[in-house]
Amino acid sequence: MQEYGWINRELKAMNPTLRVRGGVRKHPARAWTEVFEDRQPMDIYDKISRGMPGGVIIDIFSNRPGKAGLSEDDFLLCVDCYNSGGVHLLTATDFSYNFQNRVAHIGHVSVYQENGHGMARQLMLNIVEVWQELGMKRIDLEAQDVGGYAWAKFGFVPEYDSFIHLVTSIGDRIKGLGSQIGEEHAEEILSSFRGRERKYALWKIADDKTPVVYNGEETTLGKALLISQCWNGYLDFADEAARARFNEYTGANIQSPAQHVGCGGTMPFYR
Repeated sequence: MQEYGWINRELKAMNPTLRVRGGVRKHPARAWTEVFEDRQPMDIYDKISRGMPGGVIIDIFSNRPGKAGLSEDDFLLCVDCYNSGGVHLLTATDFSYNFQNRVAHIGHVSVYQENGHGMARQLMLNIVEVWQELGMKRIDLEAQDVGGYAWAKFGFVPEYDSFIHLVTSIGDRIKGLGSQIGEEHAEEILSSFRGRERKYALWKIADDKTPVVYNGEETTLGKALLISQCWNGYLDFADEAARARFNEYTGANIQSPAQHVGCGGTMPFYR
C-alpha cells in the first residue's frame, strides 16, 4: 500500500491554506496523488497563488457528492483570494477537470472589490498553466453577465449553437444603438460573423473601443454588445490563434499540444 505520510504532514502544515477533500470513499491523500501524482502540495499552491498580493485559500475536491453534471472522474478546484489587509477580493468556484477526456471547465468567478479584476486575470493565468501541465487539452465555460465580454478578451470562442444565437442577439443590440453606429461600421461588425474566421468574431467585437452610451452609461461598443450575453464557449490548446490571444491577454505561455507533453488531440469547431 502506498505511503501517504508525507502529504498528510505537508497538508496539515498548510491548513487552512490548502485543503484536499477526498469525497465519500476516498482518502484526501489518495485523491491528491490521483491528480498531482508526486508533485508536492506546496509546489501546486505556489503555482496557483503566484502573483497574488495577499492570502489564497485553495480547496481541491475529489468525487464530490451532490454536484450536478459531474462524474466520478471529475475533480473540483475552488480558490478564495485576499489582499494583504485580509479583504476578500474574489472567489473562483466549481472549476472542474476530468482526466478521462482531458477537458477542464471554468465555473464561477465572483469579484468583490474593484481591484480584484487584475487578480482574476492572474488567477486564470495560473490555473490554466497548471491545467495544461496536468494534461488538459480544452477548457469549457458558460459565459454570462460581464463574462459575455470578458471571456472573449481571454480568447474563448462560442460553441456553434451559441454562435447562431449571438448573431441575432448582437444584431438586435446594434439596432438598439441606432445612430451611434454608422451603417458601414454596423455592417463591418455583422460581416465578422461570416467567412472562414467567423468563430473569432467575438474577439473583434470585444476589442472595439468606439465610445457609445448603453443603458444610460458611457462605455465601449465592445462592452455594449457583449456584456450580459450568455454563450457556451471553449479554449482549445490546439487552436494557435486562441492560444496566442490568451497568452497576450494574460501574459501566460500556453503551448501547443505538439510542444507540451500530455496534451493532445483537438475538437471539432464549426460545421
